[in-house]
Amino acid sequence: MSKFEAKLSTLSDHERKLLQCLSLIWGPINAQDFQRLIKSLEWRTPEGKLHTAQYLSLLRASLTRKGIIDDFKESWGGGFQIADDNLKEFLSRAAREQIWFPQVVETIQATFSLSEFRGWYSYEKEARKGRLLRDFRLSIYQKQAKNIAALSQQIVENGIAEKANEILIQIFSNPFQKEFLGECDNNFQIDVLVALFNRAMETTVSAHELWEFVNEHKLNDVPTIKSRYIEKLTFEGKILEAKQLIGEPGAIA
Repeated sequence: MSKFEAKLSTLSDHERKLLQCLSLIWGPINAQDFQRLIKSLEWRTPEGKLHTAQYLSLLRASLTRKGIIDDFKESWGGGFQIADDNLKEFLSRAAREQIWFPQVVETIQATFSLSEFRGWYSYEKEARKGRLLRDFRLSIYQKQAKNIAALSQQIVENGIAEKANEILIQIFSNPFQKEFLGECDNNFQIDVLVALFNRAMETTVSAHELWEFVNEHKLNDVPTIKSRYIEKLTFEGKILEAKQLIGEPGAIA
């Protein structure tokens, strides 16, 4: 049992479902908006009743005590969200496997749309950036290559490329999401691998699984991947091998 499974082991299936939905929102949400979202989804409690404000408030308090969500009720706006980024991805990966996943994503984007914030006030600009990153993340989980590309352009224009890069890393690591990445198109695989290789170099974490993926998916001769391998050889002191590889095609051992 993983540490996250252990953390969630006392929760009911319905509580997990609500948490999975919350994880897809990505950022903080206030109680009123979360209740509005659940109402739009037409979800019911295990007893077949509507989710009242009291029901969700009691659940929120319980999950806060357990350290599963962070509650910012004392802050302006009164929002809450999943407490740990890795737990957030754990829940979102589980949500992606559910039959209701497409409906929830569509409802989140329709209820709290990107187009809601178009002004030049600081709050609106920051809120729009948050939703850009949210939609970027959701597009990855939906494997929508065209949307990812379009949102990536907007992300660069809004100066939040570094944050988007962190999202890539969070989605595909801890542990490395080999199967999920294998379902994506080659260009996106390369973008993710470069981000993960860079993080591995910064943190000295083993990149063995990444190189296995490169071999399995025959990405050895992609220039950006090949240059990372040359860097790896150089870092390991294998200068002769690195020089031999420069300009020469070949499999990565």
